[in-house]
Amino acid sequence: MQRNLFLILGIATVLTIYNLVTRSPSPPPASEQLRQLQDIIRRRHYTILSLGGPTTLGANLKHKTHSYPYILGSPSKKVSNAALDVATGGSNYPSLCLECMVENKEFDVILLEFSLTGTEGIELLLKRLRYRFPRAIIIYIHLYSLQTDVADMEDVHGWSAPNHDHIDMEHLDSYKWGYGESMSNAVYHEIKRIVDNYGVIMYGFPRSTNVKDVLELFSPDWRYLSQIGHNIVAEGVLSILKDIPADPEKRPIHKHDEPFGSRDECVSWFVSGKVPFKYQKPIKLSSFSASGSGNKEYALEIAGTKPGTMSIVNSLPMPAPLYMFYMAQSEAYPIVEVVAQEKVKIVDPMINADRHVMKSEQVGWVTPGVNEITIKPLTESVLPFRVTGFAFCEACIHLEQHDEEEFWQGDLN
Repeated sequence: MQRNLFLILGIATVLTIYNLVTRSPSPPPASEQLRQLQDIIRRRHYTILSLGGPTTLGANLKHKTHSYPYILGSPSKKVSNAALDVATGGSNYPSLCLECMVENKEFDVILLEFSLTGTEGIELLLKRLRYRFPRAIIIYIHLYSLQTDVADMEDVHGWSAPNHDHIDMEHLDSYKWGYGESMSNAVYHEIKRIVDNYGVIMYGFPRSTNVKDVLELFSPDWRYLSQIGHNIVAEGVLSILKDIPADPEKRPIHKHDEPFGSRDECVSWFVSGKVPFKYQKPIKLSSFSASGSGNKEYALEIAGTKPGTMSIVNSLPMPAPLYMFYMAQSEAYPIVEVVAQEKVKIVDPMINADRHVMKSEQVGWVTPGVNEITIKPLTESVLPFRVTGFAFCEACIHLEQHDEEEFWQGDLN
């Protein structure tokens, strides 16, 4: 399992699991109500796991440990923040790699936040969490972004404000909630419909009729939360926790009936650049920058029309669905053919987004031991196809095996 944890650290531009952090800078000032709630909850000595995106990770804050998970748990030294960078594409990654991420730790409180990075795979993640942590308090935190939800009503095109560099602060009255607000509300209700089946509590970040009233809750990029915003999330979550029994024996059991396996294995070289298996030309390891963080990212690239082969190792003792992590964008990358166990899967990395994001998709099944995977570009493209990792997910077998015959595009011939 130590090998898995080492490899998983390469999946995101920043994947940090802070445990027992005690020497971070002084925490930001909190309201009296927040301090009172902190005192109540900290006496319970909860262990807290947070899974989410850059906001949960503390994007744009002075220090990562000033993000809302630590406001809940500090100084109890019981916080594990396994939030991922935006490039990982939301809840799909932890749904496939949960065991690698949490190992054998136990948690009283689990926080989920994927509204801004994508909720694909959220139901599998909830099933796995509930099978592993049937009495845990799970809270889904629904956030929104001013970048997507606010529009300039004086602009005939309904322009959405991307950052403060383009905003006329003297005419903020022209900024209203736009189409993005309706989309965000629709996402909220759809997520609530799903999480209600697993005993998950929803928390919605507050809005105001007037956009000006919530500006201080967001950082200057209008996407991530400011310190004040993080304090508000923490206060809301603490208010929820206050009314839930501290004794886990007094909480309802939300164990999923289906015996979802716990084992998974995830390998990635996105940050480390270290590929743990053999590959052949024309595949090559290259560095690039897609996240905007200034850090180098790494991928195995396949260009041209010739196929490339990788020899990946499934260390699980049974056949398992094979998931491939790859980069996607609106029109940058080629459609490819992936062959595993002499079966073919077509992968199209086109998405409705100008930014580069990491996606995952089942591309076949693998047997225990070494498996040869062949990837061949089928279309011309601006950039080569970029593979950033693989996952073998025993828990996914219970979802995928009934579709195995329908899954394949056809035989190799």
